[in-house]
Amino acid sequence: MKRHGLELSIIFLAVASVATSQDTAGWKNCTDDQYGVTFQYPNHWQRSDRYTDIEFEGPDGSVQVDASEGSSLKTICRGAANHKMKPYGEHPHIQFLKVHDLPACIVWPSADQGAPHLAELIVEYPSPITIKGDRYSYMVMYADKDHIRLILNTFHFIPSANK
Repeated sequence: MKRHGLELSIIFLAVASVATSQDTAGWKNCTDDQYGVTFQYPNHWQRSDRYTDIEFEGPDGSVQVDASEGSSLKTICRGAANHKMKPYGEHPHIQFLKVHDLPACIVWPSADQGAPHLAELIVEYPSPITIKGDRYSYMVMYADKDHIRLILNTFHFIPSANK
C-alpha cells in the first residue's frame, strides 16, 4: 500500500453523529483541488507547515488530509488499525460506513491509545485522483476524536477536482 505524505497513521473519528450548524458556526473553510476535498475546521486552528499535506492544528486538536492506494478499503482500514506502531492502541475499532454514499471506514482508538487521542477516516474517492503523478483511490483524514465527527459533517468531495 502506498501513501502520499505522512507514513504514520495517526488521526480521525469514530461513531457517526449529527452535528448542528451551531457546532461549526464560525469555522473556517478549507477547499483543496489537489486532494479534491472541502471541509470546515475550528477558526482558531492554523495551517501547519510540518507536512506537505493539508494540515490544520490548534491547542485542542488537529486535522490532516492525505491520499492512499491499496487493494481494497477493508485492507487499508485493517492495515491502519493493525499498524505495528499501534497508533490507535492495542484494540482499535473499525467501523465501516458510507460517506455521501461512498464506502468508508473509521479507525477509532482503544482506551489505551493515550494522548493525543487520534482517529482515522478513509473514504473511497468517487473516481481516483492523481497527485504528483501517482494515482490514489482513497482519501484519508486524520483528526482528534473530539473534532472528527464535526469535521466529517462538513466534508464533501469536489466533483470537478483532480481527475
